[in-house]
Amino acid sequence: MQIETNLFTKVDELGMLLAEISDLQKRADVIKTAIKELGADGLLQKKSVKGKAVQFLEGALFSATYVESNCTIFDRKKFDLAYGEDAFQAVSKISASFKILVTSR
Repeated sequence: MQIETNLFTKVDELGMLLAEISDLQKRADVIKTAIKELGADGLLQKKSVKGKAVQFLEGALFSATYVESNCTIFDRKKFDLAYGEDAFQAVSKISASFKILVTSR
C-alpha cells in the first residue's frame, strides 16, 4: 500500500484541529461547571417542560438547560463473583471499535 504524500500534511492538520478542539472543550467545560454549580444550588430560572420542572439559563443566542438525573452503574466484578463469568458472557455482545490517536511531536 502506498501512502499519498498529501496525507502527511493532513496528519499535521488533524493534529492542529484536535488541539484547537481540546482548547475549546476546556473553555466549554469551565462554563458548564459554572452552570452546573448554579443549577445544583437552585439558582437558575425555572420553568415547566412536559410537566417536569427544569432549570435554565438564557443567553442572547442560546439557552442552557440544567438537568439532574440518576444513573445505574453495572459492577462487572461483583456480577462475576455472584453469578460467574459465564453468565455475563451469555448475555453480553462484543463489537469492534476503532480510533485514531494523534499526539504532538
